[in-house]
Amino acid sequence: MDTVLILGVLAEQGVTAILKADGERMREGARPWTFVARGGLVSGRPVRIDDDSVDRCLEQALPRLTSDYKITIGGPPSMGSSFFLINLPEEVGLTGGVSKVDYLSDQLLKHPPAC
Repeated sequence: MDTVLILGVLAEQGVTAILKADGERMREGARPWTFVARGGLVSGRPVRIDDDSVDRCLEQALPRLTSDYKITIGGPPSMGSSFFLINLPEEVGLTGGVSKVDYLSDQLLKHPPAC
């Protein structure tokens, strides 16, 4: 998964997104990773997820960002770029243990947003 690419796509939409590793929580056996998104389309109610891994944080945060705030990756096909939502439709049919985040990272690498 290309976490930096996902953070960049969020930033392009005016969202400030931060990933934090907390050494103290890690030593205590608590969830050491925190993902926070705020500003831009996420104004009013920041998204905060604490979990055991970056992947798990993003797997929880990305569907919330798409359903609550309509965050998208890419642009409409008429603009000549790939278009898909982070919250994938059921017909995508992920198999073989592929997570939504892994699928999206793969799609972003194949079809990067125009910068």
